[in-house]
Amino acid sequence: MDSILGLIRLIRLLYQFGQGSQKFVAAASGAINQADPSHAAALRRSYRQILRVTLGTFLFGCLGVPILAGCVAAWAHGTTVTDAALRALFGTMLSLLPALLYLFTGLALGCLLAPRSFLTSPAGAKWMELIGTRNISGARVICGAVVGCGAAAMGVIGTIIIVFMARMDT
Repeated sequence: MDSILGLIRLIRLLYQFGQGSQKFVAAASGAINQADPSHAAALRRSYRQILRVTLGTFLFGCLGVPILAGCVAAWAHGTTVTDAALRALFGTMLSLLPALLYLFTGLALGCLLAPRSFLTSPAGAKWMELIGTRNISGARVICGAVVGCGAAAMGVIGTIIIVFMARMDT
């Protein structure tokens, strides 16, 4: 019974996160509209770059890590292509568990790479609000820590997949 309640709480948390994300993206994209057209264009480019980095990191974490781990395991242990594909599928399912962390990692990486002019703009203020600080240096430190944690999680998931695949061969 407790596991069912835990699953319901997780689904509710993901739903609330999705609702909050939609509101945040709408507010941040609305804050990009500036009176100066060249400044507004620069802010839109930065905003799109952050979204691309976020999506790329999320996809890499959910798909790239399991596929790379499957290839490494197949190469290291000489498994067949079919076995590697099945194990990569398992790895993809395992990699979906920390998917929310991958989203935050991508967002943090995007903010870490964002120019200072974006972070000081009204749209950047929305991003800084999401991070939880108004200090740009502090935001970059926080973002670096989140990126490090996300990369470590991807490494751990990849290692688990490789070890699991090696154990399946024995």
